[in-house]
Amino acid sequence: MKQEVQLRFFAGLREKIGTEKTGFKLENSPEALEKLKQRVKEKFPEIGEDLEHVSIAVNQEIARPEQTTVHPGDEIAFLPPFGGG
Repeated sequence: MKQEVQLRFFAGLREKIGTEKTGFKLENSPEALEKLKQRVKEKFPEIGEDLEHVSIAVNQEIARPEQTTVHPGDEIAFLPPFGGG
């Protein structure tokens, strides 16, 4: 099995990096979500600042990066703040 997760980007994040989803290789299995977030910032520096203000969902459930680990095959979604009025 590949040691990879699926990253999904929404709204402005998707526009800045030019793709909605991409595979991303894990360094460890499981890997801390906080570590993965730091590695995503390095790979996509154009959204690095934005990642400080997003919610992150793992397999469609909002996760806390400091308390969550990810495993091969997981889907990690980066969700920018949503506004309404």
